[in-house]
Amino acid sequence: MTGLCIIVADSGRARFFTVKDPGPTDFLTGPSLEERVDLANPESKATGSDMSSSSATRNREGTEGSAHGYQDHRPGHAEEIARRFAQRVVSAADEFIKSNGIHNLVIMAEPHLLGLLRDQASTTLPAGLHRLEFAEDLSWHDVSHIETALVRHGVMHERASGGFHRPRGQEPRTG
Repeated sequence: MTGLCIIVADSGRARFFTVKDPGPTDFLTGPSLEERVDLANPESKATGSDMSSSSATRNREGTEGSAHGYQDHRPGHAEEIARRFAQRVVSAADEFIKSNGIHNLVIMAEPHLLGLLRDQASTTLPAGLHRLEFAEDLSWHDVSHIETALVRHGVMHERASGGFHRPRGQEPRTG
């Protein structure tokens, strides 16, 4: 499991995880995720309702009468914000991969961002990096939910629910 990085992202947040192998004392619990990086995209919140609240940004193209039409550029602006965030995520991933000896990368992201990340990754990330991609938005979920999704996709082994109980005096079974 070493050498694996998992990126879970949407247009507002990207989280980088590595898989922590169980130590000698907790061998029954199995591997777990350890969050290493949390990137935020503060620009992603400035799109949508914040930008459309002003009447001056209303699209008047195609109106009748003497009003001068102009084109609303909000969708293009939102796309540019998403593209820049994807570039930032992939740049951070490249640095993380190189400094941590990562050989395998799993990207789980909302579908549109996944496409943008894929475009950026093809030209930025090291050649020979094994990459898996899943169109699933889990960036705001807790770690256990992300682990469950990774188990479902076959990336991680399921964690054991705990230890075992052997009544006092009972000998361990062999064979």
